[in-house]
Amino acid sequence: MTDLYPRPSFLRGMGSILDVFGVFKEHGVTNDAERADAQALYSDFRAVGVDLAKAMSRYESERKGSSQKHSKT
Repeated sequence: MTDLYPRPSFLRGMGSILDVFGVFKEHGVTNDAERADAQALYSDFRAVGVDLAKAMSRYESERKGSSQKHSKT
């Protein structure tokens, strides 16, 4: 969604084993706090929107399925 967190990969995972002092964890670092807040809010709202769309779609398909069961009886 945004670049707040790094994309997971096998090589990064293996490299993190060797990163004893936490040198490589510099994702999501910015000098502009307002921009970081805006990106975080955007990411949160987008995630909620995606979840809401999935829930609405699931509800609609379940509703259609139950109405078809009742119409067949």
